[in-house]
Amino acid sequence: MNLKTITYDSTDVAATLDLINYNFDQLLANGYGPQGTAGAQGTTGAQGTTGAQGPQGDTGAQGAAGGSSTAVGVEWLNDTTTVSGTNIIVPKPTTGVSTLTSVTIGDGSPSAANEASQLLVGRNMIDFDSNIRLTVPGSVNYLDFTQDINELKMSFNSGATDTVFKINADEIKFSDSSDGDQFALFSSASTIFNKDVKIDADVQFNDTLKLGINTSATAGYVLTAADDTGLLQWLAPSTLGTNVPIGTVVPILSSLYNSTNFHTASTTVSATDHTTIVGSGKTGTAYDGWYLCHGYTWFNLASGVAYDAPDLSGKTFTIGTTVEQTKEDTILSGARIGVVVTSSAIDTTLNTDTVTRRLGNGTAVSNQDHVPFNLVKVPHIIYLGITDDFSWQFTDVTDTSLYNTISLWKWTYDSSPSCSNNEWENTAFSSAVTAYIKKNSSCGASYCGAMIGNHSTATGGGLLYKAPGVLLDDGRYRIDESGNANNQKLMFDYTKSTRTISNTSICS
Repeated sequence: MNLKTITYDSTDVAATLDLINYNFDQLLANGYGPQGTAGAQGTTGAQGTTGAQGPQGDTGAQGAAGGSSTAVGVEWLNDTTTVSGTNIIVPKPTTGVSTLTSVTIGDGSPSAANEASQLLVGRNMIDFDSNIRLTVPGSVNYLDFTQDINELKMSFNSGATDTVFKINADEIKFSDSSDGDQFALFSSASTIFNKDVKIDADVQFNDTLKLGINTSATAGYVLTAADDTGLLQWLAPSTLGTNVPIGTVVPILSSLYNSTNFHTASTTVSATDHTTIVGSGKTGTAYDGWYLCHGYTWFNLASGVAYDAPDLSGKTFTIGTTVEQTKEDTILSGARIGVVVTSSAIDTTLNTDTVTRRLGNGTAVSNQDHVPFNLVKVPHIIYLGITDDFSWQFTDVTDTSLYNTISLWKWTYDSSPSCSNNEWENTAFSSAVTAYIKKNSSCGASYCGAMIGNHSTATGGGLLYKAPGVLLDDGRYRIDESGNANNQKLMFDYTKSTRTISNTSICS
């Protein structure tokens, strides 16, 4: 007997029935009894899986058009023009409505002001810390925007580190919300505060500071208190009664002439040009504008100003290590000034020895022997103004290897002179003057007048002196060039403030 294995296949029920019938036929064929009557139909089995989709049928005819509907309540637009190259979804006005559509996120409270805003970010004040929180993946830092009833606060979380608020713009303005009144402006050109500024800590300025207080600042003015509340104002020193006239001479304590208050040493231009600022008060000190009263000419070529300081002190000069010039004291109260000059520097010191003197003849005669007294030597300084920086030039004009003596006539009369001898050599119109001029190749042993017109300040010219370190006075002069071939007489004007010789003219 050949029986087949029956396997139920829900997708092919007929094949299963064929297997069953085949096995029954085998049983019957092999003597297991006659075929019975057909049994009752069984229950319907579970539905099989859907078969593959058949081919697409033909398209049917188009139906009738539907009826019109109302406009959609909210629409969105794809804005590709506001920011070039981007796609931004923005609310669109509802058809027939004049105002823009409002979008609310969070706990927004309806109000008339909200209707004018396209995006409202509300905050449930119980459940949420902020209206908006900005974060960066991988960082514990975040920034919260929190709106309370009348305050907008922007703050990092308490655990944030290395936090910075950075605003990049050509201009940043802070203004009043009610009328737009500007509080402050920050721009690449300037920073302007339009309201009162109060600073409760130290302020450090690392660059130029300008104070436009009362908009009346003028060179040489001083800043003073305008009232007892701290208001400041610029005033001329003369209005305060504290101005010092130019040329005021005062003595000071010897201990105050030091490198803190004065320039006591400086480098020199060269081994022969000892122009220096030593003896001038330092800027920012109480001695700014004050200069050592040493009998020489303080000059400022830039401003064209020059002053001859009175000779109130004895001086000792040491040039290098070989030449020394000594001058006796002018007055006993004038401290001796020591000046040491080398090829690279010039230094000044003060000798303030106390000198003891006894009045009377010193003999033990009744009523003639007096108690000794001391004359203490102190330095004197002269006020020349704080707006100018003056220099002086040590010049040993008695050194004949560098300087030569020239004889001049100085015009002292009101009218302009002519070249005639009877005018220049008349003491009612002029006076004889001895001057010193620096030598050059054209300055011979007998005369130096021919070089006067060739002098310039750049080459050491214009340095006409009447004494060591004291420039020749301003005025019109005549020199007889008796040593030249034509025996010419030369007139010229001299300006010591600029150390220039000008208006030269030949008389004969």
